[in-house]
Amino acid sequence: MNEIEADQSRMVTTENYSEACVGYGNIHPNSFPLTTHPAMQSREPLLRPHRTLLWLRMHATLVVLIYSLCASVAQAIEVNNGFLTAQELAWIDAQQGQIRVAPEANYPPFSFSESGAWRGVSADMTRLLQERLGTKFQILPAQNLENILATVKKGDAEVVTSLKETSERSQYLNFTQPYVSVPTVIIVKANFTGIQSPNSFFGKRVAVGKGYGVQKYLEEKFPAIQLALVSDDLAGLRKLSFGEVEAVIMDVASASYFIEREKISNLRIFDTFEYSYDLSFGVRKDLPVLREILSKTLSSIPDDDREAVLGRWVSLQANPISLMWERVGRALPWVYG
Repeated sequence: MNEIEADQSRMVTTENYSEACVGYGNIHPNSFPLTTHPAMQSREPLLRPHRTLLWLRMHATLVVLIYSLCASVAQAIEVNNGFLTAQELAWIDAQQGQIRVAPEANYPPFSFSESGAWRGVSADMTRLLQERLGTKFQILPAQNLENILATVKKGDAEVVTSLKETSERSQYLNFTQPYVSVPTVIIVKANFTGIQSPNSFFGKRVAVGKGYGVQKYLEEKFPAIQLALVSDDLAGLRKLSFGEVEAVIMDVASASYFIEREKISNLRIFDTFEYSYDLSFGVRKDLPVLREILSKTLSSIPDDDREAVLGRWVSLQANPISLMWERVGRALPWVYG
């Protein structure tokens, strides 16, 4: 495999994001019913491993990035730090090398450590912020999310990336506007049977990342589900693959990345889930000026720069396989009932 093919194999594929921008706030998971349609289920013995990856890639259109790409169109862009006040400029200049950013170690394609380097969408967005501000942040060693949040609470870090705002986190963090949005899915063993509903997991063990936003959501909305808390999504997928839990709930982009990278062939998508990750930068509560600076800087990033970062990790081209299924559906409508 050459370098270009290797890079493409790590990407999460989305379809026609520009069309999806229209009414992106009203997109419902059930708008993409490919894997739950009876016509697809009838092909399950033959197509399951490939269908799982195809489904993940297609559902990344729900949209890894619609929020950021659409919202940025309406934002006025100023350059040369013209978007900051004199007081904000003086503050950020005085903090050269002192602002500590705590990245997550195993949350691809958004934030992960590879060969000692911090990589992913959030790493590249952080680099853009530094360039726009003309400053350098101090990037701390990557950790799991539970340790990161503990670090911030102790005052040992100022900024957290790739984080969804929740009421609990808002007690000690302020948040910028989201720069990427991604839906979640329920993943099960290939032989699992049940109705397409979270109710299928009442009284059963479901793995979620410890401290992840979906954990609190499940505890509040679905207390009958027994949560198995894991250090990260990959640990959850491994538990599921070995039969230690009944399901994993995680975001579709990370699911696609891990399943393809780890070559996990005995899992499948069960259903979409009603929770999405709108990922922002979290800033320590006692630093409102830093939150304001980062928010303004995010808004000032030109669309071309945003798309270059996002396109590195999420393909912005239409998925040719999904287009094939669309054409088959038009030509042979009986296939889809």
